[in-house]
Amino acid sequence: MKLEANMGMIQRLFTFSGCLILLLGACAPRVTSPSPDGTSPPEAPVQSDDFAPKGEAQQPQWLPKMGDELLSKDTVYLDEVSLLVMESFPPQYSLFLKGSLPTPCHKLRVHVTEPDEEGRVQVEVYALTRPDAICIQVLEPFEVTVPLPEPSSTALKVWVNGEYIGEILP
Repeated sequence: MKLEANMGMIQRLFTFSGCLILLLGACAPRVTSPSPDGTSPPEAPVQSDDFAPKGEAQQPQWLPKMGDELLSKDTVYLDEVSLLVMESFPPQYSLFLKGSLPTPCHKLRVHVTEPDEEGRVQVEVYALTRPDAICIQVLEPFEVTVPLPEPSSTALKVWVNGEYIGEILP
């Protein structure tokens, strides 16, 4: 009697485990890989990068683009802004930006001006979205590194969204 009860319990445990494995497997994301000829399968999502001409350098996603004027402009939340100096000759300078977009539907844009006569480089960091977009209201984090112009004979003063960040010496 006791042996039969244990066998029944083991059988239910195996049945439950099998069902659990099937349920977890059904909830897992489907992994698609490119076919041997390098193309994506028909069910794979299409990305805008898929339409870029082959062999041309990809532009960073944060660069302003044609058609941006049709979108609504919004602010971004910057948590960290820092100047980076690359160990190269001549030295190269970049701006590291870390923060959040208002929603996942917003696209990051960064516009860097050429230095003015006083050596000021204005960097505008903003977000764009479609005016009619319906989107979940949750912050979307981002991190980007933006190249800065090289200083010539005068020091460059870097400003981000109207706030002084630092100076790059020639």
